[in-house]
Amino acid sequence: MNRNILFTLLLFSFLLGKIDFLAARESIGNDLVTKTIKEESKDLKYSINVSYHHLKGYNDKASEDSFNKYVDSLIKTAVWTFKEDIQHLGAPKGFTSEYEIVDTVLYNYENLISIRFDGYTYYAGAAHPTTFFYSVCYDLKKNSLIKLSDMFIGDYMKSISEYCINDLIRQKNEYTDNPDVSWIDKGASPYAGNYEIFNFTDSFLLITFPVYQVASYAEGPKEVNVPFIKLKDYINMNGPLGPLVNK
Repeated sequence: MNRNILFTLLLFSFLLGKIDFLAARESIGNDLVTKTIKEESKDLKYSINVSYHHLKGYNDKASEDSFNKYVDSLIKTAVWTFKEDIQHLGAPKGFTSEYEIVDTVLYNYENLISIRFDGYTYYAGAAHPTTFFYSVCYDLKKNSLIKLSDMFIGDYMKSISEYCINDLIRQKNEYTDNPDVSWIDKGASPYAGNYEIFNFTDSFLLITFPVYQVASYAEGPKEVNVPFIKLKDYINMNGPLGPLVNK
C-alpha cells in the first residue's frame, strides 16, 4: 500500500474527531502570518514541507518577538533533528524520506493564543510513517508559556484524567465489542507527562494523545475535548482561563 494512502487512512478517524471543534478553533484576534520551510535533497533523498504561524502587529513588540522566537526555535529544532537523522540513516534506493508540519490555531484573541502543530514523518525504508504533535499555549500579556498549573488549581489532574479515560473508552467502544483499556488506563492516568500536549478553545480543553500512548498504531492518535463546565471547580479564575469562563 502506498505510504501516503496508509497515512491518510491512519489519520482519517483522528481528523473526524477534529471536525467538531474546527468551527471554533480560531477567534478573530491578533494578526498572523504564515511562515514556511520547504527543502529537498536529491542526494539524501528527502523532502521537507513545513507551515506555521507568526504573530504580526501585536501591541507589545517584545511579547510578539518572544512568541515568534519560541515558535521558530521549536520548529527549526525539529527540522534540524530530522535532517541530522537523515545524515546518519542514509537513503535506501527507491525511497524518499518525508517531513511535514502544519499548525492549527485553536484560540487567538487579545492576550492569549493556543496552537497545535501536527507533524508527519517517513524515514526511507521504514515500514510506515509516524505522526507527532507539539502544542504552544502563550500568554502575551505576561510574555510567557501557559502551563496546566497556570489554568487550574486543586486536584485538577485527577478530574482531567477521569474525563479522558471515560471518553477514550467510549471512543474505543464505538469500533470494538471487547476493548483492551490497559493502554488507556496507563497513558491517560493523572501523570503530568501524559498531558504535555494540551490546548484550549473558548469552551474546552483539548488533550492530544500521540500514537502508542493510549492505543495501537493502527488506531492512530487520539484526542479528547474536556468541556470547561466539567472542570469548573478547578479553573483558576485569576489565571488565563478566567476571562473565558466568565464571558
